[in-house]
Amino acid sequence: MKNFNIFIIFAMMAVLSFTLVSCGGDGEEDYETSVVGTWEVTYVKVTSSYDMDDEEGLEIGDQMTFYSDGRYQDYEETGRWSKKGNILTVTIDDELSVPSVMTITKLTDKVLEVKLDYGSLIQFEIKMKRVL
Repeated sequence: MKNFNIFIIFAMMAVLSFTLVSCGGDGEEDYETSVVGTWEVTYVKVTSSYDMDDEEGLEIGDQMTFYSDGRYQDYEETGRWSKKGNILTVTIDDELSVPSVMTITKLTDKVLEVKLDYGSLIQFEIKMKRVL
């Protein structure tokens, strides 16, 4: 169970790091824009039927970085990321190597919002701002 909790935490952080740059001035999201950069978590909502400790998961202020070569890094994990349309996938370099597949719900040059859904077990809503 502890490995599952850690996986959920890293999946949430990965989602936050994938903020995309908005398209030219029309206010609509451009899901094909790069998510490369560093993002800071500004909001986290967890809905779960699973009993999670308060210390588990993302916290406001946590940062994630997406590199142009497909590498991913957060405060304690590394991995790989990819994006196709409004789907962001992050795989942490660990023994589980299970990808976290997130849906981008909002994307501008300064804001990234994603949802991560593990069915009835646990759902995450994460909002981030671009810091670099």
